[in-house]
Amino acid sequence: MEIIILEDVQDDILKITQGDVDNANNFIVDMAARRGVAETEIIIGYMVKRLAIVYACYTRAVASVGTDVMANMDGNRGTDVYAQKADFYKKELNTLSNTMTASDFNGGKRKGVASIPIYRS
Repeated sequence: MEIIILEDVQDDILKITQGDVDNANNFIVDMAARRGVAETEIIIGYMVKRLAIVYACYTRAVASVGTDVMANMDGNRGTDVYAQKADFYKKELNTLSNTMTASDFNGGKRKGVASIPIYRS
């Protein structure tokens, strides 16, 4: 399922690839399935799209850590910009992942839930 496309991801530093986008789309399908929402039931709303974009950026940032030449050449900075991006996107990814429910993935449609009242005598 195509949740996001390459043009949806905007980051001036990271060079997002089609592979990052494909992984993000698969991540969304997996996250929805963990919440009981089938791939065919996913409705692409703001939160779903945001989660996919954040995931694509996070995976590209992690893959790019150690490639920032300015971190090694510039004595003032000394920190890898990709490591900083990875930290930022990881926090955002955790926040979104932990707060999203099935209704975020299926547009608010509730699934039936069976309950059995149990009484103590």
